[in-house]
Parts: sequence; structure tokens; C-alpha cells
Amino acid sequence: MKDQDRHFRTQDLQDDLIGRSVRGGTVALSAQGARVLLSIVSTIVLARILAPGDFGIVAMVTASTGFLGILRDLGLATATVQSEEIDQGQVSTLFWVNVMTGALLALAVMLVSPAIASFFHEPRLVAIGIALGILGFLESFGTQHEGLLRRRMRFGALSIAEVVSLAVGVATGIALAVRGHGYWALVIMRFATEITRVSLLWILCDWRPERVIRFGRVRSQLAFGGYLTLSQFVRYTARHVDRLLVGRAFGAEVLGFYGRARGWLYTPAHLISGPVSRVAVPVLSRLRSEPARFRAWFCKGQEILASIALPMAAFLFADTRAVVLLILGDQWTPAIPIFRLLAPVAFAAVVRAGFGWCYVSLGRADRQFRWEVVEMVVTITAFLVGIRWGVQGVAAAWSLVAVSLALPGALYCFHGTPVRLNDLVKAFFAPVTASIAGAAAVRAFLAMNTIDSTIDSTIDNTFLAVAVHAALFLFVYVLIWVGLPGGRERAKFFFGLAGRMRRPAAN
Repeated sequence: MKDQDRHFRTQDLQDDLIGRSVRGGTVALSAQGARVLLSIVSTIVLARILAPGDFGIVAMVTASTGFLGILRDLGLATATVQSEEIDQGQVSTLFWVNVMTGALLALAVMLVSPAIASFFHEPRLVAIGIALGILGFLESFGTQHEGLLRRRMRFGALSIAEVVSLAVGVATGIALAVRGHGYWALVIMRFATEITRVSLLWILCDWRPERVIRFGRVRSQLAFGGYLTLSQFVRYTARHVDRLLVGRAFGAEVLGFYGRARGWLYTPAHLISGPVSRVAVPVLSRLRSEPARFRAWFCKGQEILASIALPMAAFLFADTRAVVLLILGDQWTPAIPIFRLLAPVAFAAVVRAGFGWCYVSLGRADRQFRWEVVEMVVTITAFLVGIRWGVQGVAAAWSLVAVSLALPGALYCFHGTPVRLNDLVKAFFAPVTASIAGAAAVRAFLAMNTIDSTIDSTIDNTFLAVAVHAALFLFVYVLIWVGLPGGRERAKFFFGLAGRMRRPAAN
């Protein structure tokens, strides 16, 4: 077997597949924890140096051009992960398709940047748009390397690339902000992060593309990636129209408040479901010919995700004021009511993460696309209605739609698969119930205790308040989570994962 073939084969991964997934998930979650810490540090520092308008200006561009990241990838990294068999010629072709697409999209961004600036009545957006277009082209060089690392379940290497690159980016952004570069500190922070990440991907994955393109050999990957890209594009549109509407109707400052609120609310779902999903898709793709194992792993994966992400979101909702004061400072208090209105969206995000596992691992990207179109139409309609009541109306409309579509979305996704709706209900019952109980305990404590009313904007006092509230939440959450029917079995399962983490997975 040629040396390059080691990047593509997966037969050796079948031994201890679940153990590999557990260890990979642990590494990915640990890396995500480091990323969260870095993000918190950067947010605390930058939110106190930069003005809300600086964040709003950058948000205007990212809301308008962020979908280009989806088009640049074309779903081809996931196609590399999901394919049962793939070889050097196919991956090389996919690599050059990604690069050519990145170049075309960079040119497109340069051409439309003046139109974006005109739409928002903000001439400074032209230069920012051009810069982010160039950055997107550079990102395309790492797409297939990331896909190959995921295919081989080399989550340690991926974690190194993600954490180190973010650390470099945060350090660069803070240094530029201190020197008074304003919103450009946020833009260049992204440059430093992505350039470092792509460089590390090439170092950690020594696969190199051939200088050939054979479209005929990648038709199935292109078809799968095409539907996946359409699905992601539609989803992105539905999830970002709100920012376009808020930015145009109310300006950069209000958009800054709204963007920070939705960003922090999405943090638990995104930061936890991201690494879990990166592990889940390769594992489930290897199990799709074994329905019983597929269903069992899917259910356990959903339970693990819900047990970690939902309590984080519930605590942020229960202790919003103290958390906002601690992380962002006094100038961000207008984001508090928006944050609370968006709370149900976090629950829906955790639920729908499993839908993506099912669609992608079973090769049903076409079906996923059809459902995303339905969601997009309903969500955008809700935004247009909600904006009549201001920014809070937009937030409330999104929450209503997200919760309402969860059940029909599950029924449509699971039809014709080994997974049943009852499996999802069982996986979420304990985490949801315990999260509600923990949030209720914190709110009751705040209502009866004077600690919340006496804290001020200083870091020390606010930190103490958050620590006390978090300890109370955790105590109630664990008590209910273990005390509900099946609690001992759940606890035994989670403790049993520790044994699988000890033996390192071969890369």
C-alpha cells in the first residue's frame, strides 16, 4: 500500500470505534474548553477597549458575507469524511475545487463590498469586506487537510491547530486594540487565527495534492457536497437575516448589543455541539450499515450533548445580569433582555444538532436541504413580523419559530432511519428537567437573597456572585439528573467513559 493511502483508509478504525470516539470527544471538548477560555479573555478585554459600534461594523460585513465560507467549502470536507472509499486522485480534485472556489468568491466579495457599504450607509465596510474576501481564499487551502484529519479521527491534531491558532489570533487582536486600531483589531485577529490554523493543518497532515483534476471520479462527492452546501446556505440565510434587518433598521450600536446577546446564547450549543458533531459524523458514517449500533450510538451521543450544553444555556439564562456584567461590563446591559428572549433558541440548537448527524452520516443531504428551505421561509417570515416590535420583537419571533419547528423537524429527519422520536425524548428528558430545576433554583435564590442587588460592576464582586449562583445551579442540576428514573445507569455510563479514555487512540 502506498504511503499516501494511510490518509484515506478507515478499516483499522473499526477496532474499538466507540472507544476512539470517546477519547476523540474528550480531546475535542478539552480543546473547546481552551477555546472558550481564550474567547472569554478576548471578550473581556476587547469589550472594554473597543466600542459596541466597532463590533457592530464588523458584524454588518460578516452577516453579509459569512455565507461565503459555506460556498467555499462546498461541503467537500464532509464528503471526504463521509465517503466509504476515497483515494489520492479524488481528494486532490476536491482540493483544487475548493481552492478555485475560494478564489472566485474572494473576487466576488471585492466586487460587492461597495454595495454592502451602500446598503448599511457605512463606507468603512468596503475595506473590511475586501480584507475578509482575501482571508476566505486563504482558508480554502486547509479544507481537505481538515477533512482527512477528521476522516482518520485525528482529533488531537485538529485540536492543536484550533487552540494554537486562536491563541495567536487573540494575542494579535488585543495588541492591536490596545494600540488604538479599533475595529481593524477584530478583522486582523481573524487573519492571524486563520493563517495560523491553515499552516498548522499542513504541518500536522502531511498529505499533499497532485496537480491533476478528475471531475469524473468525484461526481458522488460533488453531488453530496452540493446538497450539503445548499442546506448550509439556506440555514445561514435564515439565521442571519435578523442581523441584516436589525443593523439596517436600528444601526451599528443596537446590532452590537443584539449580536453579542445571540452570540453568547449560542455559545453553549455551538462550543459543545461543534466538537461532539466532529466526532459523531465520522463514527456514525462507519456504522450506517449496522442499524442497531447506529441507533445506540446516536442516542448516547445526543444524551451526552444535551447533558453538557443544556445546563450551560439554562444557567446563562438564569444568571444573565451577573454574567453580562462579568464578561462584557456595564456598557452592555441593554443586551440582557435580548439575551433572555433568545433562550429557547439555545434549546432548539442542541436538538437540531443531532439532525445534522443523521442527515450527513446516512448520506441524506438532499432531504436535509428540503427541510432547511421550509425552516428558512418560516423563520424569515417571523423576523419580518417581529421587527415591528423592535429588536426584542425579532428575538421573540426567532425563539417562537425555533421551538415550534423542533418536533416536525425531528419527525421528518428520522423517517426511514434507525432512529425514532422516542429515542430523542428519552435522551433529552433528564437534561431538560434538571436544567429547568437548576435555573429555577438560581432565580429563586436571586429573588430571596440580596447578593444580586448589592453587586456592582467590579470584577471581584460580580465574579463572586456568578460563582455562588453557578455552585447552586450545579448542585441542583446533578441532584435532579441523578435522581430521575435511570439516573444511576446514566451516572454509571458517564463514569464508565473514563475507562475508555485511558488508552490513547492510534493515529
